[in-house]
Amino acid sequence: MEGVLSGFAVIAIVIAVGYGLGRRGTLGDQGIEVLTRLAFTVAGPALLFTTLAKADLSVLFSSRLLVTALSTAAVAAFFAAIGVLRGWDAGRTTIGALCSGYVNSGNLGIPIAAYVLGDASLVAPVLLFQVVLVTPLALTILDLSGMGEKGGLWQRLLTPLRNPIAIGSLSGVVVSAAGWHVPGPVMNPLTLIGNMSVPAALLTFGMSLHGSTAPGRGRDRQLVLLSVALKSLGQPAVA
Repeated sequence: MEGVLSGFAVIAIVIAVGYGLGRRGTLGDQGIEVLTRLAFTVAGPALLFTTLAKADLSVLFSSRLLVTALSTAAVAAFFAAIGVLRGWDAGRTTIGALCSGYVNSGNLGIPIAAYVLGDASLVAPVLLFQVVLVTPLALTILDLSGMGEKGGLWQRLLTPLRNPIAIGSLSGVVVSAAGWHVPGPVMNPLTLIGNMSVPAALLTFGMSLHGSTAPGRGRDRQLVLLSVALKSLGQPAVA
């Protein structure tokens, strides 16, 4: 318990520092965007590659993946059913279903897995499930509803291969499955870059909290409250 509390304390402190940076405007108007791109396109993929390249693949293909898939499907289906009964359009219902079942496996998932659970690879099943399956499916529905960017079937199916986080994760899985040994001159720089992922993500999250509007307002108030309830209570209960 002490280790768990210590891990969350570290995360909370770094987020608080990020909030202070955002409040003071220390990194300028583009600070959040720059840190987000750094964490998402460079540091995050490097961290997941170096972790999964040495990980036991049973972590990926285990009951954790099944729990993730079933709990996500359950709350998304419940939200969709409510949307049909209330007459919400397909686009808003899809976004609400995503908000209900899609977890923050990047900015918060990776830090919690690394500092609280002690193993960043534990977030991989959730992350890959969302990026490889859920995201292309949601984008397809949004395209058909007229809310998404138009694209061909292959473009939607190849969405995961354009995602840096997915590329880093899948590459690490391939290396681990093949039993390859990544030489030190390659692995060491990637490890160093990957170490930036957690602080960059947490600082970004903290900075984003400054100036954010209070949730639950506007015409989508009911959708927001329902998705928050499903995310905070429904999905953990199902899981």
